[in-house]
Amino acid sequence: MKTSRTTAFILIFILGFFAQANEIFFSLSTELQSFYLNPQNSANLFGRVELQSKGDYQLFPSLKFKIDASVNSTFLNKQEKSQPVLFNPKQFGFNYSNSLLELQLGGFTVTPDGADLNNIFDVVHGKDYRNPFNSKSIGSIGLLSTFSMEPFTVKLFYIPKNTKSLLPDLDSPWWPHTETLPIRNSSGTFYVTDKMSYVYKSENNYEKPFDNNFGASVKSSFSHFDFYLFYFSGANQMPKVSADFNIDVTSFNPLIGSIKPPVELNLNWYRSDHAGAGVTAVVYDWIGKVFCKQQTDYLIQKEYSPACTFSLENSFPIGSASVHYFLQNNRVWRQSDVASELETLLGFFEKSTALGYLVDMSSNGLVSGAFVYNERNPSWLANLGYEYRFTDQFRAKLNLNQIFSTQDIIGKAYDKADNASIQITYDF
Repeated sequence: MKTSRTTAFILIFILGFFAQANEIFFSLSTELQSFYLNPQNSANLFGRVELQSKGDYQLFPSLKFKIDASVNSTFLNKQEKSQPVLFNPKQFGFNYSNSLLELQLGGFTVTPDGADLNNIFDVVHGKDYRNPFNSKSIGSIGLLSTFSMEPFTVKLFYIPKNTKSLLPDLDSPWWPHTETLPIRNSSGTFYVTDKMSYVYKSENNYEKPFDNNFGASVKSSFSHFDFYLFYFSGANQMPKVSADFNIDVTSFNPLIGSIKPPVELNLNWYRSDHAGAGVTAVVYDWIGKVFCKQQTDYLIQKEYSPACTFSLENSFPIGSASVHYFLQNNRVWRQSDVASELETLLGFFEKSTALGYLVDMSSNGLVSGAFVYNERNPSWLANLGYEYRFTDQFRAKLNLNQIFSTQDIIGKAYDKADNASIQITYDF
């Protein structure tokens, strides 16, 4: 494997040496996040450094070697072991194109159409979940083909070995450390101690879910309507997380207990099929979007979970500023006998209503954010961001994330994961 990689890099170098190289751009980004209500026994500081490169080498009139890749490293001020350095090939390989066909061989990222905040079709690639509020797709190595013939655009892709999502470090506050553990279909209430900790007990791949992933999409665009079809068969990039723990029972009716750390986590990766459709319609100055899918999870027994996202978007001016906003409703219908599992923050969106906004103040920067109301058990998730560009190359963004909970188990579990962050980027 090492020899083949070395040969590939030598080949790329030789091709690039004799080719006409277009300009290559770089950007360096640093992110620092503080969990200011940090629970005990978890890290209160998260950081990420990322170097990104963009550009291409013109090999022949219809053939390029495209580069859109990044390398990043994260750290916590308290962690058991160092985090892996991640190479992310968003687009990294040979690209052939003519008037009807485009082929990408190497690294690529499929970005399906969908809602802005909760895209139910964004399931193809692994995610870097080490910062869930700023997660990023991890490019896959394979073949992507795009056929364009008005009004249709067809994409077909094949991934021999998909990349696995990166989960937060076990010392991160993104693992529940307060109140109760969010366990789906829990038969009781299990409180955690102030010194809650986690360890991995097992990690299983059920029937090789990362092998031979494939999918397709079809988009037809008209003057006021876009229709979209999507299919993907491959790894579910969020594993089922079950927990083994010791409980000191204080009451049997109702069942109440206190969990003794550490909690042993079992990760089960599995395969899913996603088949869905969507439509985007423009009526006057309103944009309406409806996207629905049927998800089939291949476990010991098949599990089915239909999902839909509905949204309305509009824009209006306020003085010199432009305001864009959307209202969104999210629904996931799960089977009632779904296996017990530890829920992640993504469960917030399963039955929710959201308001998102973007205020473009021109030279004064951008204000953006969202409010998400979890209807299953009342609680709120709020995000506020402000981005300012000092020069054409230098920009900074401030973010604030807050969870307000009344009775929702998920909200209480992440009650002290509220955080503030700053991200600084320089392009050169």
